[in-house]
Amino acid sequence: MTDRETSPIFEYVEACAKATRVSELAEVSRRYYATTPVKMTSYQHYPPVGSPDVDKNLRVFTTGYPEEYVREYNGKDLWRDDPFVRLASTATAPFFWSDAVNDPTLTARERAYLDYASGAHLGEGVSVPVFGPRGRNGYCGMGFGRGAPRPGPDVIAEIHWACQIG
Repeated sequence: MTDRETSPIFEYVEACAKATRVSELAEVSRRYYATTPVKMTSYQHYPPVGSPDVDKNLRVFTTGYPEEYVREYNGKDLWRDDPFVRLASTATAPFFWSDAVNDPTLTARERAYLDYASGAHLGEGVSVPVFGPRGRNGYCGMGFGRGAPRPGPDVIAEIHWACQIG
């Protein structure tokens, strides 16, 4: 076997292609991300303009984030004030959370969210825009954890690919 055939990313791609249920995809994703520096994952989709779920019942899928943080984020609809969600909606490439905090377009509510997130001690992460069928694009928030080093460009490229696939 070649390195390509045994590489976790290629095993992940194959497993995603075979998955027929969201629960299978979630398990495949958990196994793959365990081979990367990613400790926390979140996904949310952007409903297309005009769809009935544009502003209600947005589902945020997470693993690894602190339970209290997830409860607050979902319970208070903090996705509305999370600047990473907004910034990723117009991005075409991943960006580090620590780079986005200096964006001049941040609103007062977004800055308040960043203060809240900082207090949750999530550490560094990367925001990954993903693109789906019929305008159903999305956002992946991939956290590396408190005190973790910033991964290099090759690792970020692989994470970007993995987010887009599954």
